[in-house]
Amino acid sequence: MSVLLFSNLLCGVSGLDKSVVYSANSLAKDGYDVHLINVVGRHGGFCEATPKFELSDKVKLYSLQSMYIDGGAHATDKFEEGYNLKQKFLTATFSKHDLHVIRGILESLCASDTVIFTHPLQSVLAYRSNAKLRARTLLQIHGNYEEEVHNLDLLIESKVVIDYLQVVSEAMIPGLSRVSGFPVEQIVFIPNIHLPALIEREQVKDKFAVCIVGSLQVRKNQLDAIKAIEGLLEDHNDLELHLWGGVNNDYGKYIRKYIENKGLSKNIILNGLGTEAEIYKNCDLVVMTSVSEGFPYIMMEAGSQGIPLVVYDFKYGAKDFVEDGVNGYVVPWGDIEEMSKCILMLKNNPNLLLEYGARCKEKFHSEFSEDSILRRYQDLIGVDRAENFFASDWVRNISSIVKPKLKKHERVTIFNRHVFDYIEVELGEERGSVELFSYDSRGTFKRKSKIKNGVLKAKLFRPLSELALPSRKYILSIISNGEPHYILNTKMNGNVEFLPQFDSREYLSGKNDDLFEILFSECKISYDGLNIKLPSFEILRGVTNERGDFIRHQVNFKSSAGKHEYYVTVTGEFESIRLSFNSGREFLVNVPRLTIAEILSRLDSIESEMLLNYHVNGVYLWELVKVSVFEVLAEAFGLWGKHFSRPVSFKKHYPGSKKISKSPSFENVIFEFTRKGDIDEKTAALQDASSLVIEYPQSYGYTLKSYIESNVYPISEFDRVSEKISLRACEKYCEDFVEGILEEEFGVRFDFSGMFNQRLLKFKKEFSYWNKFFRDRDVKSTVIPSAYWSSGIVHAARINGVKVYDVQYALITPLHPNYGFTNRRHYCPDAIYVWSKYWRYESFPYKEYHYLPRLMSEGEASDIDSDILILSQPRIGDRLARFTSKLAKHHPDKKIIVALHPDESADNYSCYEELSLSGVEFIVGKTLSLIKSAKICIGVYSTSMYEAVALGKPVYVAPLPGSEIVDSALKEGLFRRVESLSDISEYEIPDISKEIFDAV
Repeated sequence: MSVLLFSNLLCGVSGLDKSVVYSANSLAKDGYDVHLINVVGRHGGFCEATPKFELSDKVKLYSLQSMYIDGGAHATDKFEEGYNLKQKFLTATFSKHDLHVIRGILESLCASDTVIFTHPLQSVLAYRSNAKLRARTLLQIHGNYEEEVHNLDLLIESKVVIDYLQVVSEAMIPGLSRVSGFPVEQIVFIPNIHLPALIEREQVKDKFAVCIVGSLQVRKNQLDAIKAIEGLLEDHNDLELHLWGGVNNDYGKYIRKYIENKGLSKNIILNGLGTEAEIYKNCDLVVMTSVSEGFPYIMMEAGSQGIPLVVYDFKYGAKDFVEDGVNGYVVPWGDIEEMSKCILMLKNNPNLLLEYGARCKEKFHSEFSEDSILRRYQDLIGVDRAENFFASDWVRNISSIVKPKLKKHERVTIFNRHVFDYIEVELGEERGSVELFSYDSRGTFKRKSKIKNGVLKAKLFRPLSELALPSRKYILSIISNGEPHYILNTKMNGNVEFLPQFDSREYLSGKNDDLFEILFSECKISYDGLNIKLPSFEILRGVTNERGDFIRHQVNFKSSAGKHEYYVTVTGEFESIRLSFNSGREFLVNVPRLTIAEILSRLDSIESEMLLNYHVNGVYLWELVKVSVFEVLAEAFGLWGKHFSRPVSFKKHYPGSKKISKSPSFENVIFEFTRKGDIDEKTAALQDASSLVIEYPQSYGYTLKSYIESNVYPISEFDRVSEKISLRACEKYCEDFVEGILEEEFGVRFDFSGMFNQRLLKFKKEFSYWNKFFRDRDVKSTVIPSAYWSSGIVHAARINGVKVYDVQYALITPLHPNYGFTNRRHYCPDAIYVWSKYWRYESFPYKEYHYLPRLMSEGEASDIDSDILILSQPRIGDRLARFTSKLAKHHPDKKIIVALHPDESADNYSCYEELSLSGVEFIVGKTLSLIKSAKICIGVYSTSMYEAVALGKPVYVAPLPGSEIVDSALKEGLFRRVESLSDISEYEIPDISKEIFDAV
């Protein structure tokens, strides 16, 4: 038996998207032959058909727009409209070919198969395709159709192709029967499937955390939840309300403004999107104040974690899960005061909170578990597990030997009238009978053509009656031995366009189980990562590395000079990449083996020869982008993954009156470095009465000093003024000069124009504002921590005679790309404050060195001792996790702790089961205390390695990408390289370790 599920948009994170994926996974797990088709999408639907929730590899995935009927024989029907839907929240257009495909799919099913529509749009498509259905059909109802009239209309239109309505809340049945006309007997109650995440919840906290989950919208009515908490804060300041969900809409902006105006930001937090682990890890209570729902996933998510709920009595589903006074509270809709009382009742009664939570968990497992819901499906669709595979039937047939390629297209005009198009098409050496056809809104037309030396030549004349009219769009193809082959199509303006869904790729002609190779030189590197051109017009099922581990990826659509192409953008740690498709085809990309040192060496060689003096309208571009280019190259060659920094929301709104432009004159201007969502105060020792301190916003806004009379001023005026600045055409990077040099050096194509122009715009914003500031004042010096990233401010200061100081904020070595330029830079600070003489390198381009000691915490050693402490780095987290796993197996008697980087969390390593089984612990924060309690430390290129050796701890360097950055410390004997897992022991620390943080 096959089960065919239709979905609108798999790329979303809504409860409906989750329901579709979880249902498909569970049915496949239960032995059914499951196929999932995404029907809404542009350009083949690849981007929209990439699920955000993990989809089982047992489920076959398709995009309607990428499927073919009869091996592509009717591909030209893609240019004819078949059905058009326009709703407030959903607009979609389907071609005649899409309807052909739906009809073909549905008619290939037999009576024992099942079709599940998850939205009435899909049942309308089935109805309009005129398919002769034999399989049973279900339409899932996920909303309140008594109010959602637009969806009810679709349901009624397609009623004849629907056997059953499936509701996710039993309370829906009477009302839905009344408005739809479906007998109650044809409406079945089968809840959504939820698979609980494994979450280790924190039990001891100083705050009582209430959560409301869902995108901010009027229907979710989060404002009532805010008001319910607001009324309690005067006497209960330990209460917090966390709002989880997308906020980028008008209602979200209104909520944000309400919180700010009421001064509630400390207790009511907008978190944005989050995983289940992030949402429920610290959650004590979940509330829901929705106007209406279908059956909200949030109740099952919270209940399965043992978290009680307080909910409005909305339609539908509130009482399906929450039993008032048993496992939570059901509050009359709109009664904010009662909602507050119920929240307070559970906050003040921890035992009752635990009791209700336990009953929620019991309710979930007894009535809403995966097994109980699967039994409901089995009762309806049967238990026959016979397979009916048809995945390969919907892939383009490309077995023909003809591979047409456009050689020339010329638009010919006479007296400004478009008269004809002249074309030349290369056919290749082998070909049968060939005929040329064009297709437009008038129909299909055979065109006269001549073939000479394998090149087809033709003039495509327009009808005389249309010469005064705008050109029609048309598609051009040849037919060889009865099979159509796409050449090109034109747009309304007459420009040529190439659509890959009509293209055929030569290396797809092998068997489905063959392994094909994609050359690395055919890929493209952009700021997003390594972009691999999709070699098959079918849905990508998986991207794995050489070990078979899944790699983070995103399918993207790119267009250049009329040529549309699809890429999968890959980020992660890998040596090779394998792409897998539904049909069984697999493609391998062998990535060149480079090291971090080799990448930097190659960049240095082309920098000194060609790049340092290249400028865009007077701005020396390479100095702005070198570090970003290096980081992208390290990612594209699979050496480093993305630096997954935890999102920090900065509150830029400043209601105070202080403006930098109105500040008194100071001799020194200090830009305070911001990091990890708070002020780092790297420059605190330099600040005095002669200094103007520029403060950056934090998650809570600006500190009190930015409001009172002081030498601290917020940077808000600069932020506000710079928003209006943009690049003129002459100021943009519009050529491929840098990319051409990089391509010649690394053997792969590049697309960095977007990244380059972002850096140019940042430079312009900084220079425009601060040039005027320094010009109008008698400033002697300025201090800019990590000055490389503020080149516009550096340039503005220097041309006005202001001395610029940089400040060391982390380890710096000759192989650190921020500092390792091959010559003195145009935007280099004059001097730098380093921690000690140890960090003074002759190769660095500074005129002066000054010393600013790094304050080593005097905190006590951690009470958690370790034999080996791993100093983590997020960019190499995967390789370091595997290294740690091998280390733990080799030393089962050793206590191993991983000190996580501040941007990491233990959740990032939950997938490494072997680590948890070996007893390795992950701890975030208190790194210095953990170092003091460790016997030996192991790292790759972390500043904490220098802190450890300065504290007298032996430090080993794991042989992983980036370890070259600390080569100088290895040569000095400060660190030792891990040559063998057996040979890790304590050693005598050289005296030079005392100089690392000693400024004397």
